[in-house]
Amino acid sequence: MAIYDSEEEQLEALKGWWKENGTSTIVGVVVGIAVITGWNFWQSYKQEKAAQASNLYSQILKAVETNNQNSIEQLGKRLNDEFADSQYAAYNGLLQAKLKAQKGDLAGAKAILQGITAQSNNELSHIARIRLVRLMLATGEYEQGLQLINEVDPAAKSGFSATPRVAQSCA
Repeated sequence: MAIYDSEEEQLEALKGWWKENGTSTIVGVVVGIAVITGWNFWQSYKQEKAAQASNLYSQILKAVETNNQNSIEQLGKRLNDEFADSQYAAYNGLLQAKLKAQKGDLAGAKAILQGITAQSNNELSHIARIRLVRLMLATGEYEQGLQLINEVDPAAKSGFSATPRVAQSCA
């Protein structure tokens, strides 16, 4: 770092630096602000969509409590149409499959659960897989159920297996 004798030399050095780097500094600040603003907007948008999906799912649960079949079906269809990529759509599918199974429509429940298991490899698809295997057992489709269980990737199912310490403490 250079030591300047007077304020004029410091001012000239600053002017020279600004002449060389001023434009890139301004561009960097503007790009940084734009990136931060865009990121905040995206996060806010995702939170708003999640809140809307959550609200719709809450309405479905209230319709289930009051046994309002029309509302359950309409709200469920709306949730699947508007928020198909959210976890609430999978929750809705699990709920719809349960309601169909309770009514005796095992084929309808099975179709819904198969759709959920085909989604990305997450916890809800494993829950749907377990429920689907239970439906297959109830309908006598033992081989298909066993095949469905064997298709699970061992790395993906590790979250569902008990660790030795947990297994021992449960015994």
